[in-house]
Amino acid sequence: MKKYVITAVYKHTRTEYKIEIFADEAEKSPYVFLTTYIRENRYNAGDKNHFKAFQKLRDQILGDGYILNCCGALKNAVQSGAQQTNDKIYLAEIGRGVSAEDEVSIYDYAQAENYTDTYEQDKFCSKWTKSLGKLNKIEGKQ
Repeated sequence: MKKYVITAVYKHTRTEYKIEIFADEAEKSPYVFLTTYIRENRYNAGDKNHFKAFQKLRDQILGDGYILNCCGALKNAVQSGAQQTNDKIYLAEIGRGVSAEDEVSIYDYAQAENYTDTYEQDKFCSKWTKSLGKLNKIEGKQ
């Protein structure tokens, strides 16, 4: 069981809370299970994919008015197939492929300026993927 410590911010008052996210990372099953508490509320989520489990957890927490200040909560967070069983993601930019320098932990600190949910991240990922196809055509790679 791993423990990640991040900051949750209540968006209505900007009050910050240090929270611990406990991750059972497919040690006993093929699923990643995440659990955390904010004040008196308990949040749980699970998935075979670590980032998807985080997104489910984050959406629950966001629904209660809390923003998570970590890289996984950023709009431009994307995950490759090879990263599905760990806490690594890429921070992508439209029109540019990702490299090792773009790899971070879901739980690394980042100031989440907006209240991005999974839907917004999926829209960005789709737009980013399409931009790579256009880039390849411009560079003559297709």
